[in-house]
Amino acid sequence: MSLKSPADIANSLLKQWLRTDKRLELLSDETPWPIQIRIGKPTAHQMRNDLTEVKEFLEKWRTVKVGRVNWAKVGYRGLAETLEIPESLELASLEDWIESTGNQSIQSEFRKLREILENTDPVFQPLLIRRRQLINSMKVEDCLKAIEVASLLSPGCAKGIPLRGISLAGIDTKFIENHQILITGLLDIRFPGTVKTEGLEKFLGTIPSDFHWLLVVDLDGRLLPMERIRVRDTEMLERELPGKRILIVENEQCLHLIPKLEDTIAILGAGLNLSWLSAPWLSDRILGYWGDIDTWGLTMLATARLKQPGVSSLLMNEATFTRFENKGAVAEPVHATSAPPRGLKEEEKLLYSRLIATRRGRLEQEFLSREVVQNEMYKWVGSDSE
Repeated sequence: MSLKSPADIANSLLKQWLRTDKRLELLSDETPWPIQIRIGKPTAHQMRNDLTEVKEFLEKWRTVKVGRVNWAKVGYRGLAETLEIPESLELASLEDWIESTGNQSIQSEFRKLREILENTDPVFQPLLIRRRQLINSMKVEDCLKAIEVASLLSPGCAKGIPLRGISLAGIDTKFIENHQILITGLLDIRFPGTVKTEGLEKFLGTIPSDFHWLLVVDLDGRLLPMERIRVRDTEMLERELPGKRILIVENEQCLHLIPKLEDTIAILGAGLNLSWLSAPWLSDRILGYWGDIDTWGLTMLATARLKQPGVSSLLMNEATFTRFENKGAVAEPVHATSAPPRGLKEEEKLLYSRLIATRRGRLEQEFLSREVVQNEMYKWVGSDSE
């Protein structure tokens, strides 16, 4: 058998901590402390043929300072006396578990998360445990303030003032905007499914403090008086665009890759601002969405599909990522969520999980070839005219 060194155990504990389901278990009352982690013992064959390795194994376990190593006397043929062998590592608490990882970053993360959880309503704790990367990117005081704000907000409480005009709990004008993802998630626990479906501003009853300008492009060439125009996002809710198809594109910089398409209008540069997709007239259009292949791009796709279930994804699949991964994929600084969001199809959920597990899990639209993009767009247009 393979001898488990303290480093092997530490690596196993670290990997388990990174799993959302295991973190939830460890931070709940479900783990019966103390726990025993089996180490294993050398075989007779190892004692005869790998004695140096066995000695190193025993010496490493003698130096372990965290937890309690349980030793047992074991007799081996050929040895005059029994030998003390480490049978298990006993961890008395979660603090022992975290310290045993030997990872300073995880130890710091745990101390931060514990401080937040100790000052948080239990109803919010599972979300905070799941959103590991988001919480890591925030200061403790900002996280606790966001929780306090989410506890005070309610449907329609803004009463028509801008988001930045909401004054409570001593927050600054940009606080809700800067921590909108966490606040939205917390509110969605208090008011299940409502906030993510409606969007935060609509839920709170705010008016936009400023407008988000979208780039609208006539890919047909005969649908609009100009080839491209700027339109405020709020106008999309009130005014209907011509054309049979609407192509929604995350980034404006990709326009040069998109071909002319019959009876099609492209809307570029929406990013996370997809509230306008709730416009009733869009339900009569054939909708396509093309964004970056990363957790944020797939989250935006999921948001679009929750507002318009008929949205098709273009070039946001595993085949495209695999094809261009070596040439254009980079690390994603912060993941949108630790688990695939509601609104993705099964194959998209699998891709989402792959991106989280991959060191270079972000492929921006601009790094796809013009030929591949155009072929995909032509297929999309052709599929609804057959």
